[in-house]
Amino acid sequence: MSISNYTLGIINHNLPVSLKIAEEAHNLSINVVLLSDIELSNSYKCAFDNVIIGSLLSKNILKTFANKCDIVTYLSNNVPISTLKYLNDKVDLVQGLELISIIKDRSLEKRLFEEINVNNYPYTVVTQLDDIYGSISSIGFPAVLSPIQRKSEEQKLLINSQADIALASDMLLKNGPHILEARLKNSIDYDVYMAKSSSKENNIRVFPALRIQKTSNGLLEAYLSNDLLSSELISEMKRLSTLIAMKINYYGLFKITLSISKSKNIFVKGISIDINEISMIFNKAFNINAIDLHLRSLLGLSLPLLKQYNPVILATFNKDVIDSIDRQLLIKNNWKFYYLNDDNGYIILQPNSLKLGLNQLLATNIW
Repeated sequence: MSISNYTLGIINHNLPVSLKIAEEAHNLSINVVLLSDIELSNSYKCAFDNVIIGSLLSKNILKTFANKCDIVTYLSNNVPISTLKYLNDKVDLVQGLELISIIKDRSLEKRLFEEINVNNYPYTVVTQLDDIYGSISSIGFPAVLSPIQRKSEEQKLLINSQADIALASDMLLKNGPHILEARLKNSIDYDVYMAKSSSKENNIRVFPALRIQKTSNGLLEAYLSNDLLSSELISEMKRLSTLIAMKINYYGLFKITLSISKSKNIFVKGISIDINEISMIFNKAFNINAIDLHLRSLLGLSLPLLKQYNPVILATFNKDVIDSIDRQLLIKNNWKFYYLNDDNGYIILQPNSLKLGLNQLLATNIW
């Protein structure tokens, strides 16, 4: 297959990621068209061969976009399913509709995990308060109530006691059927990014698990966790991830969230297409980055073996700490600073050890 002079369409959700995809595509002589529902400055537009600004729900806009592309990619769970269904009929939407349909419907997601026979949180479907009162004894506390239909603005209710159940009344009225599922106490969540290509060989690659933590001021820390996990857990997490990748009809980058209990049991918590700045953590630590893997998967190319060179940590920042970040820029000559705009961005550290890097973050009093 010749990919020279191909045109890739990107449905913009995260501009820094779209820019990185465009950069990798141009390295392969692939043209890039961006569809964005927000206006962009001319400096950003220059990174793409063509930019279309308009509503993701406009059929005229979508038709114009599709006519300019050979293949199209989307980067988020939040793209309207109607948009993707329309494009799927007009152009090669390599990622397809199966996974995004599963992600948007929690009952389908639960069914997928049951079919694969992986550990899944105990759950039940509820439509009214009486259902919750009747089910909570088997589900147990704490439990989480979530609408079956995922929306861009998530509404969830953590139920810690019998007294919290009454708070679910408005949610049930507004959002229809819900999933009530158990939550493990003292469990730790890990995100596992992976890519799947339609190539006949070397078609699934799994990155090491990421530990992502939210700090008290709402910032994020992410780091590769192999140094903190046993070889048995690492092997089982990779096996589960590969099992899910083999089951779904999807090509591209995606992630699953795994939860490890205090007794070291692994539960599959969720699946997601959310290619954001956190995925940039792999850029500095591996022989190939996540965006390049996504692009190769879309093109049906074989995927190289992943080789990790060193520990790596990513931490986000926002306008509340920007002055402190600017001071760190002056004194941290071994940190990489990425400003997404005037107020937000992230830093990447490549310390000699994970512990050393985390201590450096802690010493700044920012994270």
